[in-house]
Amino acid sequence: MSSLDHVQILLGSRSYSVPREQLVAQSGFFQALFRSGMRESSAEVVTLHGLSHEGLEGVLRHIMGSPLQDCLPPQDPKRGVKTLDPDLEAPEFDAMVQAPLQALVEAACYLQVQGLLSLLQSSLSPDTCLDLWLVSQLHGQWDLAAASLSYMATHYHAVLQRDDFQDSPESLKERVLEERLRGAPALLVLSHQGANSWLLFRYSDEGGGWRVLPGTAPPSMLRVQGYGATVLNNYLYVAGGTRENGQEVSAMHSYNPSSGCWSEEPAMNQKR
Repeated sequence: MSSLDHVQILLGSRSYSVPREQLVAQSGFFQALFRSGMRESSAEVVTLHGLSHEGLEGVLRHIMGSPLQDCLPPQDPKRGVKTLDPDLEAPEFDAMVQAPLQALVEAACYLQVQGLLSLLQSSLSPDTCLDLWLVSQLHGQWDLAAASLSYMATHYHAVLQRDDFQDSPESLKERVLEERLRGAPALLVLSHQGANSWLLFRYSDEGGGWRVLPGTAPPSMLRVQGYGATVLNNYLYVAGGTRENGQEVSAMHSYNPSSGCWSEEPAMNQKR
């Protein structure tokens, strides 16, 4: 195999040998470098500066075809990066964003590896959404920032239970809740459709009348009547009730219209 088939990437004291073809296919930075027609386009050695080893190594693993979990550097809760958003300046935020995740996104942005950034966006989770929202702002990745904010709003109660979100400034919490409550009010009706089926209907003047919402009610909700219902943070909560045999129920469930999913919540202390 010709040495031209591989490129030596130098960063500090470390060297990485990577197939040239894969660099060109995955990285806008290397594509521009090797297809420029300039002297550097045939270079066998490329020296990089200003990136961390862990960030570069994560990006190179992605370029070589590793799954996302193998590209994410190990997290160190003692390390962090400070956000540049003046609305979010707070001492406790210094350690909120994991430095390894910051390093990975920084390297992906510098090397223009859009595939990795898109993969991070499509793989958002309660563990990563807050960090990615902050990091994406630092590097002007507005699509990733918008997707992270939308994810936090969609999965609001799961995010709300996290310590890092509770420690975040009030301005961020208000922004996420505002996004969560965006939209027009609608009437919901939970209808018993036979012994083994519940359907949730939504009525909206803007939506043209009634329509069935997605989601299948949990089995523990079946054959229950006389339940109580309320709405909190744009979640529908259904609690209690009695079964056909007169037995009272302590179960509670919530419906998230943003995701179309029912969830079982902690039961009430008393049946009612």
